[in-house]
Amino acid sequence: MNVEQTAREFFRPYFRDPEEATAFVDRCEAINRDYRPPELLDDSTPKIMMHQTVRLISMGDRVRDSAGGGDSMTVFFLVLCMEAVQKNCDHVKSMRNPDAAVRRFLNLWLAPEDVVALRSGFLNLQGNPMKLNAIASLLYGIRCDVAHEGIYWRFSFPERCMGPTELNLHPGSTESAVKIVRVAIPLRNLKDIVVRACIRATEQAFREWKPGPQVSGGRVLMKRKVGRLGAKTRLGGSPLPPLSRSRQAG
Repeated sequence: MNVEQTAREFFRPYFRDPEEATAFVDRCEAINRDYRPPELLDDSTPKIMMHQTVRLISMGDRVRDSAGGGDSMTVFFLVLCMEAVQKNCDHVKSMRNPDAAVRRFLNLWLAPEDVVALRSGFLNLQGNPMKLNAIASLLYGIRCDVAHEGIYWRFSFPERCMGPTELNLHPGSTESAVKIVRVAIPLRNLKDIVVRACIRATEQAFREWKPGPQVSGGRVLMKRKVGRLGAKTRLGGSPLPPLSRSRQAG
């Protein structure tokens, strides 16, 4: 199976019609399909975002199935995907706050029903839903535990326990300030939410896409204005587009 076939199979469950998934992938793949000198290449942002989604999410699936793979390893790749897609969408390589890309991703690209599902899936010890920014910090903390400490066994999701929720130690906990997180969302559902958001982000990148040279010497010539974190509008102040084609939650 070649790269394009793999991508079509990957996205097929997230569209109502298999032909829509094929059209989405083919539109991405059409960018810079034919050889041209680097200085004449079109902006490839949507194509890059699509491939990052397939590769990083798939790696998260494979590592969880491998011997000794824990849920934190899958979360690690989910967060890498969110960061990569958001930074490409914003045309930046880094952000001032470490978890800013994850916060922006969750605030900008989740469908309303996925916001409800995500917040209902991460609860504090009292059973209250966590806010999106708090969930972003939690997921980023899990990513850092894996990346910097090699801790991939500490955080678990309900699939690996007998009850409806799994109690976890928040990665930001200290000896003097212990934080407990109740996880009620299956890891596969979290993955689906992330993929649907990546589709929305890529579709928006296509709405802003224009053919023609957009890079010089590997550097983006024009950067989009980054709006206020957490705003319910897309970059530049335009309203968020509805989730028109990708499959709704559930």
